[in-house]
Amino acid sequence: YMTTLHQGIDAFWMINFAAIMTNENKLHDQFIDWAKTVKFNDKVEHRDFSVDDMTITLTDRFKEFNYEGFTQCYDSKDVQVFIRKETFSMIPGLKEYTVENYANLVLTANSRSASDLKNEGGILYFSYIAQGSDGRDYYYMTTLHQGIDAFWMINFATIMTNENKLHDQFIDWAKTV
Repeated sequence: YMTTLHQGIDAFWMINFAAIMTNENKLHDQFIDWAKTVKFNDKVEHRDFSVDDMTITLTDRFKEFNYEGFTQCYDSKDVQVFIRKETFSMIPGLKEYTVENYANLVLTANSRSASDLKNEGGILYFSYIAQGSDGRDYYYMTTLHQGIDAFWMINFATIMTNENKLHDQFIDWAKTV
C-alpha cells in the first residue's frame, strides 16, 4: 500500500494505492505519478441565496442552517452569515425610518454608540469582537439594509484571525443585497 495526502479547498484527502506484493517495486513510481495528477476544483462559483424579498450573493461553499432568532443562516468553512428580517409593522413608525435611523436603533439596542456605525462603499455596518462558546474570539460585522417592507440585519462572523482577510469580502457580499 501507498497512502498519499492532498489538501483540497476545504478538506484533506487521503488516497490509498494498493498493489500485489510482487508488483510493489514496479508500481511505486506509477503511484507517485498518479498522485501528482490529483487536482481539486478550486474555482468558487457565486451563488444567490434568497429569503422573502431579499437576495444575497455568497459562494457555492455556503449551506443553509437554522439558528433561533434569525430569519435565515448560512455556513461555510470559515464564515457564518446570520440574517434577520425586521418588518416595518414590528414598530409603529418604522416604515418612515431611513436605514441610518434604523442603524442607530440597532446600535442602541446592542449597547453600542452611534460612533460605532461606519459607511464603507455605501454599506452601513458596525463590527465587534465576541468570545464564542468554544473560547475563541470571533469577529462580527453587522450590515444594515432597507427592503420593500422591512429592514434587514446581516451578521457576518469569522474567527478573529480571519478579520483582515475577510473584512473586504464581507463588504463585497453586503453590496450584493
